[in-house]
Amino acid sequence: MKKICFFVFFMLVMCNASVSASPSYDKIMSEKIAEYGVFDGTQGIVYADEKNFENRNSLFLVHISSSVIQCEVYDEIDGIQLTDTLEFPCTDKNVLSVVKMNGTDYVAFSSGNTTDFYAMQNDSFTRIEPISYDLATYIVTYEKGKFTSHIPTQSIFNFLNSQKEHTIAEYPFTNSVNLISAEETAQIKNTLAACADIMSFDIKDYDYDSLFKYVLYTHKNFQILTDIPPDSGSSSSLGYNNVSLVRSDFIDYVMENVFRITPEKPPVNSLINRGFCYNDGYYYYTGGFDVFFSTQILDLIGVYDIGGGVTFVIFSDIYRENDTETPEYSFAVLQKVNNSYSVLRLGMGENLPDEEEIKSYSPFSTHSQINPENTALPKKEATDDSLLLPFLLFIIAVGTIGFVCSVIVLIKQRKE
Repeated sequence: MKKICFFVFFMLVMCNASVSASPSYDKIMSEKIAEYGVFDGTQGIVYADEKNFENRNSLFLVHISSSVIQCEVYDEIDGIQLTDTLEFPCTDKNVLSVVKMNGTDYVAFSSGNTTDFYAMQNDSFTRIEPISYDLATYIVTYEKGKFTSHIPTQSIFNFLNSQKEHTIAEYPFTNSVNLISAEETAQIKNTLAACADIMSFDIKDYDYDSLFKYVLYTHKNFQILTDIPPDSGSSSSLGYNNVSLVRSDFIDYVMENVFRITPEKPPVNSLINRGFCYNDGYYYYTGGFDVFFSTQILDLIGVYDIGGGVTFVIFSDIYRENDTETPEYSFAVLQKVNNSYSVLRLGMGENLPDEEEIKSYSPFSTHSQINPENTALPKKEATDDSLLLPFLLFIIAVGTIGFVCSVIVLIKQRKE
């Protein structure tokens, strides 16, 4: 009977495990990159990877601050949280590495001719006796007041993107990226390329002046979407220096068709306090970006129809700022209206949204704040798929118990 009970328990555990999410450290990685930055020769994150501490995979993060090497370990036992840290002030010739012995990872810190080893024991780093290891990964060296990273900076972003792939794999939507036509693919990519340098946008929560100035600053990107000429240039006709201008019907097209926002026509005296104004068929504006940057759209990773003509898109891109290239995964929520796409949400390099947030942009969602006009499909009630999970587990459990009981009855009948 104990074996039978164990079998039932095992089946229930396996059922729960089959529907649980895969580990993903993408959000904590994004937070830490924003907090520490990426190594620039003096400070920032120099290493990030999953390592095996105490027989479980954990996020191992190394960053440098004020001539101190700091190690952080995060795990997902009770939700993602910090497990422990190590700090190594650098004064001599120092080398930090992570070594592996029999599948378990250890931290090694060398100072001169001495190397100290640290193991994770009971969720705390503990200094241990020297070990003979199978593999060593050298992370960073400190010598003569200078840090030298042995890990390519791009590997940090590659690791972040690999973690985002765990999140992507858990989405319950059908990925149609290989089913849409070449024409549709090109239309989506053109929309993304036009909007990419806006960086972030949410139709449910945006600052009009910030968005409008970004559209003005990056207006040349939108030429790919319309035949209306921007006729942009510079002007001093308003009595101000360093003023740029662009045709209003071009910008109006972008605001109304790409972002679904009715543009304002502020008077000339708004140029000083708002940074832009309207006059005689043109928008005039001051300012711009202090650094050169651009974004190249690479591949569509996921294309998901979430209803009402709304499409959730995940794509890869390269963000360039001066001489630095950052590979990233980004996302957008698009809605097709009158055979062209408008943008409801854009997140360049941002954390991927969860299922509920994505669904909220569909006019079919009970949580939607989006106007459903111009959608081609009839409105219907939304369903909550999350209610199916407890029900399915209950059915599996009842079925398993029923099967076991039947086996017991048959065994008893044979004995009689």
